Amino acid sequence: MKNDEYYYDLNDREREKAVSFLLSSLIKTRCQISNGVPSSPQDEDVNIYLAHLLFAITTPDYRHVSEKYLSPYVSEVEKMIDEADDGYIKYFIYKVNADHLLVHLSIFSDLGDDAPRVHAIFRPGERQFSGRATTYYDRAAYLNHRIYRKHTAVGSVLCKLSLHFDRYRDLLKATRKDFFHFSSTAADEQFAHFVTSLNTFEKDGMLRNKRDEFLDVYGSWLRSKSEEDRRKLAGLTEELKKLDPEFRFELP
Repeated sequence: MKNDEYYYDLNDREREKAVSFLLSSLIKTRCQISNGVPSSPQDEDVNIYLAHLLFAITTPDYRHVSEKYLSPYVSEVEKMIDEADDGYIKYFIYKVNADHLLVHLSIFSDLGDDAPRVHAIFRPGERQFSGRATTYYDRAAYLNHRIYRKHTAVGSVLCKLSLHFDRYRDLLKATRKDFFHFSSTAADEQFAHFVTSLNTFEKDGMLRNKRDEFLDVYGSWLRSKSEEDRRKLAGLTEELKKLDPEFRFELP
């Protein structure tokens, strides 16, 4: 696992635009729910963290990385912590479970007291889930400090999320409409564009590799004139024609 402060490198312009939209939405919502009072300077780093988190949960990459560390049971989370050999993994387990609870108590609102449940008598209420998230954030902040041996920006954010969990949960809950608008738009437009770009990049890379392989085999065939190299050359010729319809080569 890459030891990044945030989940993703957002140098890509489209991703920067997405996070910028979510950050603006958080700031606007904070102003609305506090009767026109803008976010205080102490909230700025938390707003940035939450915008990155909201972006991350819309991506398959985040779900793929996080899902194997998530559990609704404290005992299972603690078991994963005990079995983890790497300190960063322990930190990530606490952080990703805290983030998961925060998102589901706010954006999705499917863990609260009013959420549908099959066995209501055995299911924790919102206060218990919030307390659990607060504990996870506190432990993640502690491990963050141990790993980096200093106070970090993310460590400071995790402390704030632990100390003022209810405030940030309510902020995200009030941002639900903008988030779902973003996620549906992203699925229809931005991510479709991203996938198209990725496919083009992969195809270009495959084409370059096949051309290099073709030249290597062609050089080998010129030296050896072997039947094996000739068969490889014929196969590579057909593959290159599929990748690049303008490619032309006829075996002597």
